[in-house]
Amino acid sequence: MNKKTRSLKASIAAVTLAATSLVVAAPIASAGTGACPLGASCVWIHYNYDGIAGENYSHSSPVHASRDNNTKSAAANGKSCYATHFYDYRWGNSGSYFTLYSKYMKGSNYQDPNLSNGAGVGPYANENWADRISRVTYDGC
Repeated sequence: MNKKTRSLKASIAAVTLAATSLVVAAPIASAGTGACPLGASCVWIHYNYDGIAGENYSHSSPVHASRDNNTKSAAANGKSCYATHFYDYRWGNSGSYFTLYSKYMKGSNYQDPNLSNGAGVGPYANENWADRISRVTYDGC
């Protein structure tokens, strides 16, 4: 093996090691943080904000079909709306609901890691909300 080949192999090894170190050192987002992007309402298919998340940005819309009646935790982070209502009726803003406030605007009561023991505030907040959310609307905009 000549000097040029050895130098090339050493350079490749150094670059590979550096790239591996960067990947290992990079932080991995925790599923249990309840992180919800600014301007969105979010639902997760498992407790403690784990599993597949769904984000809604529309003022009044059904949750994604794969999350319809298939959620265990929720969060709200409205940018210009004070509250998010989570409904159990898909085709309109009626039926039972609970409310979470905007993390950005209020800073409290904006997430719930376990919807089975009640959720947020409102007239139906004490009910089991696991696997019930079908629609979200924003209020106080």
